[in-house]
Amino acid sequence: WSLGRYPDGGPFWYGLTPRTRDAANAAPPARVIISEINYHPPDFIADTNLIDNSLDEFVELRNESAGPVTFHNTNGTWRINGGVTFTFPTNFTLAAGEHILLVSFNPIFSVQSNAFRTLYGITNPAQRIFGPYVGKLANNSDRLALELPQHPDGTNAQVSWVVVDEVLYAD
Repeated sequence: WSLGRYPDGGPFWYGLTPRTRDAANAAPPARVIISEINYHPPDFIADTNLIDNSLDEFVELRNESAGPVTFHNTNGTWRINGGVTFTFPTNFTLAAGEHILLVSFNPIFSVQSNAFRTLYGITNPAQRIFGPYVGKLANNSDRLALELPQHPDGTNAQVSWVVVDEVLYAD
């Protein structure tokens, strides 16, 4: 991989397949991306106090590739790292074109899960929602990265992490 702008001279840098010198940059390959971050949903009032609403925040991931992507390998499972952290379950696979949501609450609890689905108009019961993630999305700016584990270089070294996609957001 190399970093380049697409289209040539565009404002954003992407991981690109290396091309021959003096040729136009190829389009970035399809991959899993952080496609949406809802980091500061409207706060609510409880007993005249303004309460920071972290229950309605979420991170959306989308598989833009033509095939399924498995979120684990022999070194472990993928994770979200940064302002919030979440480790994906073992044997999790994201189908081609599928998107999932990561939330701050445990989606097993039907009351909160149903309220969340109603709030965002999620009528598809097959929509997969994962959580809880650890931490809170900052209300002004933060960093999120989707990372996969890579075999360490040394025998006693820890697993290193490869950034699949990264977002720096700000108001």
